[in-house]
Amino acid sequence: SNPTPTIVSFFPRYSVVGASAGHLYSLVWLLNGNLYSFGQNTVGQLGVPATTFSPTPVRVQFVNNQGSVYIIGASAGGEDIVLRSGTNISAAHSVAWTGNGTMFTWGSNSRGQLGINST
Repeated sequence: SNPTPTIVSFFPRYSVVGASAGHLYSLVWLLNGNLYSFGQNTVGQLGVPATTFSPTPVRVQFVNNQGSVYIIGASAGGEDIVLRSGTNISAAHSVAWTGNGTMFTWGSNSRGQLGINST
């Protein structure tokens, strides 16, 4: 815990344009168009291959046949859901979008929240 606002010194060379806090993780996008994530990654909500906790920001890599991806916004969402059976399901998911209208989603799709026509 840290009750005092503290500078995240990981981003010294680039201006932070925006941030979004999800359930136990965060997304930060920079003026150079890169997106970073950090925190819990139980269902891939950080957008990196390993589903492990990351206490420091990691760059999200996008697959795009059009070349480089310039992120202009992102949103972190979801929560842990405990079913009546006692099963714990994480609904954590992320969304990012570019200036040309391309949208990317990743993380949990337990309720179809990724918009990819499957769960």
